[in-house]
Amino acid sequence: MDRGQMARWAGAVGTDGNRVPAGPSAALPRGIGADGVRVRTALLRMDGTFDPGSLRVDGRVEHSTAELFARAVAAVVEGSAGSVRIDLGRVDFIDLAGLRSLIAAARRLAARDCGLILRSVAPHLMELMRLVGWEGLPGLTLVARHPACAG
Repeated sequence: MDRGQMARWAGAVGTDGNRVPAGPSAALPRGIGADGVRVRTALLRMDGTFDPGSLRVDGRVEHSTAELFARAVAAVVEGSAGSVRIDLGRVDFIDLAGLRSLIAAARRLAARDCGLILRSVAPHLMELMRLVGWEGLPGLTLVARHPACAG
C-alpha cells in the first residue's frame, strides 16, 4: 500500500467506533477511506459519502460480509456531521449481525441528536423490526419499500 492509499485509510472506523490507525501494520478494510465508501465483493456492493451521510447497499449482508458492512456503516456514521441515510432497496438478505450494526448506528446518531433513516426497507424486514421492538427506537426512521419497486 503506498502513502496515498494510507492517507485515504486514516479516517477508517472499526465496528467498535474507534478510528483505525494508519500505518503499515494496520488491517484496513478495502473500499472504506477518508473520501467515502466504495466496496465491491461477489456478494455485497456499497457506495457511501460522509457529507451528506449516506450509504447505498446492494447484495447480501451475511456471515462473510457482515464485518465489512458494519465497518462501512460505522465509517459513514463517524464521518457524517448529521443524520445518515442508508438505502436498503437492493438488499437481498440481511442477517442479525447486519441488523445489530444498524441499531448500533442509530443509537450513536441519536446520542448526537441525529438520526438513521433506513430507506426502501423490504416488508419482511419492516415486520421483523416491528416484532423485536426496534421500530420505535430513538434515532431510527424506517421508510418502507414501495410495492412497485419490489423485485
